Amino acid sequence: MIKLRFVTYYLAAAFDIAVITLAASTPPAFAQEPVFPPSKCVEAPASAVNVSSRRNGKSTNCNADARKAEAIEQARVNAAHALSSTCTAQISAQERQEICAARGLTPRPANAAGDMIGFLPIADNPDGDVDTAFPVSGTLCVVVRDLPKESTSQTLAASWGGLGDCLVYHFPFITSENRILFTARSRARCGVQCQ
Repeated sequence: MIKLRFVTYYLAAAFDIAVITLAASTPPAFAQEPVFPPSKCVEAPASAVNVSSRRNGKSTNCNADARKAEAIEQARVNAAHALSSTCTAQISAQERQEICAARGLTPRPANAAGDMIGFLPIADNPDGDVDTAFPVSGTLCVVVRDLPKESTSQTLAASWGGLGDCLVYHFPFITSENRILFTARSRARCGVQCQ
């Protein structure tokens, strides 16, 4: 009987401590971050920033589809990275406001959390449609266009013994082929994150 009362008291005390700990670790409601809608990358007109960046990306993957995809992704990232500091230096807060207002949007707050989805390009750009966009700061972004007419493919020399580096399966045979260097090019232009 004494042991049972001791266990009951011990469990009750432990429960009280757990409730106190839980209450102390719950943040107050007013400390939560505000929720912002996702932003879009709105391409800046040439009047704001008349600079673009062309960069290439390369791949020698034995799989033709993977080779092309890797080179394109690398070209996009390289072009975006090369232009990011220019966008930051040349687009003012006033220009951010004007670029977003021209599309019926507002600039994304610098402290906003959340994703950037989609883009709004300048119509009739001679480089064609925008293929993707990347954020380069909390308020700015770049739009990227692939330049497929500037891509190249080059068959590399065979490695030792005259054999290629890529094995190709043609059931029931296996053949070797030389690697192909695929080079893709992309162009980035500055943009503003608007919502």
